[in-house]
Amino acid sequence: MKVLVTGASGYIGRQLADKLSAAGHDVTCMVRDSARPPLLHSPRIKFVEADASRAETLPPALKEIEVAYYLIHSMSGRVEGFESRDREAAHHFAIAAKQCGVGRVIFLGGLAATGPTVSAHLKSRHETGVVLRKFGPPLIELRAGIIVGNGSTSFEIIRCLTERLPLMICPRWVVTKTQPIAVGDVLEYLEAALHLREAVDEPIEIGGSTIETYRSMMLAYGHLRGLLRLLLRVPVLTPRLSSYWLDFVTPVPPAISRPLIEGLRSESVCSNALAARLFPSIRPISYAAAVQQALERLAPLMPLPIMDRASHRTFRLEGIICDVRETMVDVPPSASLLYSGTSEERTGGSSRTFCGRYVAG
Repeated sequence: MKVLVTGASGYIGRQLADKLSAAGHDVTCMVRDSARPPLLHSPRIKFVEADASRAETLPPALKEIEVAYYLIHSMSGRVEGFESRDREAAHHFAIAAKQCGVGRVIFLGGLAATGPTVSAHLKSRHETGVVLRKFGPPLIELRAGIIVGNGSTSFEIIRCLTERLPLMICPRWVVTKTQPIAVGDVLEYLEAALHLREAVDEPIEIGGSTIETYRSMMLAYGHLRGLLRLLLRVPVLTPRLSSYWLDFVTPVPPAISRPLIEGLRSESVCSNALAARLFPSIRPISYAAAVQQALERLAPLMPLPIMDRASHRTFRLEGIICDVRETMVDVPPSASLLYSGTSEERTGGSSRTFCGRYVAG
């Protein structure tokens, strides 16, 4: 099947493209800059340059495509105005996909109950689904909450807080109910959606087998890591104040962390059984099992990119956040040492992957 994956440079997009290609599909990844394609395992994946914010670039990317995955969001840029950027991009993509004869669009949105506490980020995710459904080809919309896996922004926040803070002063939203899901299960649902014979009229909510709170997720992570953590709730920490604190404690950029933190006030628990009915063979695992899987994979399998002249770079590789520092050491060739490792291996766990290279100069 000829498949287009948008957002191919993102956390889910990269893994999905590799998974679909391994399954034998003809996969094309849509990127904004073809000179800087994402690092993927499959050599059979093709790349096409297009930008959903520029409608004129989309028709060549959508030509002869049977199913398109819409994994685009605008939170990676400026915080202000991401809602209008998301709405405009979805509108352009939907119209172009319909005009080009795309059979279906599969969209991964955000899981959250409706109501006055829903954040601007989640409202925008829901609105994106509405726009795609109204103006584009038949739509299959999956909605997921926290995705558990190395490099997932929400999971990295939980990991950073638990690893770095033995005592946490927590806001009220720490007991908000949520239904986290393993990244492997999300990818299974996205691939299975490719084989649905027709569109689904309502969103398909997907989640793991356990319902958690942010408190229980941090304590469970600490337990699996052998860390004793104390959490104290206070009524004065708003989501906005919490996001400022995260800027210091986690590697997640403010443009992403602040909209996410605003969404922590809303429950994100599955309210329908569509996923179980449409995909009976998929049995999502628990949060604890998903964390255990993440802890078993501490570093990328791919080699680290060349550093050029920079001595310090932070980037994502295979979904893992890598903070790489390189130092040139003046030693004779007989004493040369090439070392590459991670702080997780050396210390037993970390919120990020720290790699060091020492090469004789």
